[in-house]
Amino acid sequence: NEYYLIKGTPAKGWIDILDEEDENRTDAYYFNSKGVSQKVKLIKDEKSTCTSRGYRLYECSTAPASERQHQVRYARGTGHEYDESRKCTVCGWQEVSIKDCDVSLKYKTYAYKGKAVKPEVTVSYKGKKLNYKYDYKLRYSDNAGVGTGTVSVDPKATYYLNMTENRGSLKAEDPVKLTFKIVPQAVSELKAKTGGKTYIKLSWNGSAGADSYKIYRYNSSKKKYVLSKTVSDTLCTVNKLSAGYSYSFKVYAYGKDTEGNTYKSSSASVKGITKPSTVNNVRLTSSSRAITVKWNKKSGSGYQIRYSTNSSFNSYKSSTVKGPDLNSKKLRNLTKGKKYYVKVRAYKSSV
Repeated sequence: NEYYLIKGTPAKGWIDILDEEDENRTDAYYFNSKGVSQKVKLIKDEKSTCTSRGYRLYECSTAPASERQHQVRYARGTGHEYDESRKCTVCGWQEVSIKDCDVSLKYKTYAYKGKAVKPEVTVSYKGKKLNYKYDYKLRYSDNAGVGTGTVSVDPKATYYLNMTENRGSLKAEDPVKLTFKIVPQAVSELKAKTGGKTYIKLSWNGSAGADSYKIYRYNSSKKKYVLSKTVSDTLCTVNKLSAGYSYSFKVYAYGKDTEGNTYKSSSASVKGITKPSTVNNVRLTSSSRAITVKWNKKSGSGYQIRYSTNSSFNSYKSSTVKGPDLNSKKLRNLTKGKKYYVKVRAYKSSV
């Protein structure tokens, strides 16, 4: 067994040890809970370049899952070694202007989540992606709330170990500026509760950066969502609906910047249903062991029928008629000579 002592105590876990023959190389070793050296395997070796910091990735199959892999980093890249024509003698990179690069944001719009928004920036030249912190740095402004933020992409001419020489991939010049929208975060936990025959109650969690909310309801005749209400709270009752129907809603959060400009979030969607109307004009026609039940049609998904020999319906049997256009049902296998009580109600299936 092999041990590695640190101040007389056996090492445990991953230990990085400088190679005695190569001062630029550090190897990794793993020691178990008893301090016994375990077999490790080098699974990736990515060298440092002029503008990146490489690493070696080790793995120990006998280590716990949370400790199975370990990374050892090489020394930082020291930047390009340019000749008089500003071409690197090591990697061949030709110094370029950031104005000739593709500088872009991943998205144009970002949701505000209660803290400063710092979108990712990509800088590339002829398909080669440049390195953040090595080749350029970012400065954000007006990004602490709803509004229009700005990010300045500054070429980084000097490198960590050569702060007096221009060894960066980009020429030392003015930055490129990009703007992006910061909108309120979309509402979450949007719920629709069946309130009655002509209204539905909506509720949701408040949105960071929002000062009002707009509720839109889908209008099937116009084939689009139409504004129903504007509220400042996270509760809303949508009225003037028809009984026994399902409805689709969208809720947007709205917020303003310091200059009063309005910004809208992405939408959150939900469906809700209204209670069906009371079934009326129930008619019964009896035969020897059956009763035919008829009623007036109502909007909904169908009808539920309960029938019992007891007027209090302490015990009963039931039958379902699916479809709002069917308005009759024959109840069979009844007890001859018994008096039956019947109830009919319309129902609307959940959406």
